[in-house]
Amino acid sequence: MIIDKIQFKKCFDKIEDKTLRKNINNLLDYICNKRKGFLEKPSAKNHHHTYKNGLATHTLEVINTAIFLNKSFGKPYSEDEIILASFLHDLGKLYVYRFTDRGIDAMRPPVSEEALSLRLAYKFGINPSIDVIGAVEFAHGGWSNLAKNKYIQPTSLYAIIHSADILSANFGSMVCK
Repeated sequence: MIIDKIQFKKCFDKIEDKTLRKNINNLLDYICNKRKGFLEKPSAKNHHHTYKNGLATHTLEVINTAIFLNKSFGKPYSEDEIILASFLHDLGKLYVYRFTDRGIDAMRPPVSEEALSLRLAYKFGINPSIDVIGAVEFAHGGWSNLAKNKYIQPTSLYAIIHSADILSANFGSMVCK
């Protein structure tokens, strides 16, 4: 199934904060234009969702899985936070993966994918909470380093987004059916 912008907009309709909803929709419009190509990009080079539309598919799976996990934990976080952290967790990959005539090429930007994701958010007037920033930064792991850091205390939002990411990467859309 090909994921399109309409599916994201339906998901974003759940966002209660009107300013966040407007800004995240503006960000979606920006990344879906042909130059950024969100709807065409793969999510990875070798591991998961390595096909056209893979990044969009994976992102929507992470959003839906994280909403499900949050409900399972008694909704400790608002859907606004869950949707935002899930949506942002891999947006930096827009600048990393691209299709070439040889397959998928991975470029290495000068900053992390997570930093690129957060820069996109700020560019569109989205100011994520410290919990959302942490969830984006640790969506792909780094937990052993985090455990040694006395200045950053992980929250269950980190675990929800990280778990949703792993579930999508390994099981795809069958997780929340």
